[in-house]
Amino acid sequence: MFFYYQIFGTIVLLLLHLIWRFREFLPSSWKSELDHIVYMAAFLPVLFAFLLVGTVAMVLLSRREWFWVRNLKVALCAATILVTISLLLDLVFFPSAAVANGLRLIMLALWLLYFSVSKRAHHVFRTHDWDKFGSQITTDS
Repeated sequence: MFFYYQIFGTIVLLLLHLIWRFREFLPSSWKSELDHIVYMAAFLPVLFAFLLVGTVAMVLLSRREWFWVRNLKVALCAATILVTISLLLDLVFFPSAAVANGLRLIMLALWLLYFSVSKRAHHVFRTHDWDKFGSQITTDS
């Protein structure tokens, strides 16, 4: 559930940012049109990326099939790419936002790694034998 807390917590924070700083999304609040376009190009893909990951994660939670784990890994990979692009834009144009996007990027990369190598995810979603696997660990220890 920690994965879901992180993904949906990030979505909530991004939506709150959208609400609290709504004026930043209006072209009139920027000195130049380029700054506004870059800001939108840095923020909106990150929001889209997390919404995509959250949507696929919710389907995975309800279906619990390996097919959706693969889709989640693809969504995490796409989100990692989008957040990387956003981070690069932040480093050039909005350095104060780089730390937050850097942390988001690390989080996504770690979850992608987890779902790629985790034996637990494999047993829960692919072989559906976590109960037997989990009880062997408990019995053996």
